[in-house]
Amino acid sequence: MSEITSLSTRAMAAATAMSSQPIAIRVCLAHESTTDFTRRWQARHPNSRLIVIEDTENSVGNSLARYIRTHFPHRETFVVVATIDPATRWHRFLPSQRTDEIAHALRKHTEAVVCQIPVRIDPAHRDPALRA
Repeated sequence: MSEITSLSTRAMAAATAMSSQPIAIRVCLAHESTTDFTRRWQARHPNSRLIVIEDTENSVGNSLARYIRTHFPHRETFVVVATIDPATRWHRFLPSQRTDEIAHALRKHTEAVVCQIPVRIDPAHRDPALRA
C-alpha cells in the first residue's frame, strides 16, 4: 500500500478475515522516508504488523514478488490487492495500472494466491488521498 486510505483499510479488513495475523507490506522508493507512514499506520492499525521494503527492481510488483519468494517460500500465501471499482461506466475505461502490475508480477513470479478486492468508492464521498 502506498497510503493509508479507505482502500487500504478495506484491504486490511479483508486480510484480517482471511488470517488472524495479516501482514501489511509497503514498497517504498530508496529516497523515501517511511517514518511518518509507519507512525500513521500504527495509529490506525495498532494490532497489525507492517513491513516496509525498498523497491529495488523499479517495479512495485516485482519487488513485492521477490520479498514473498524470499521470506515465505514454503507457506501458503494470500495477497490482498484492493482495487477501485469504478462508480460509473465511464470510469471503467480508466486504467488501474498499479494494481494490475502488482497482480501480474505476483502471479508470474510467486505461488501466492492473489485476491483482488474491488472497493466501490462513491465519488461524492471519495477519500482525497485516492485522487490521482
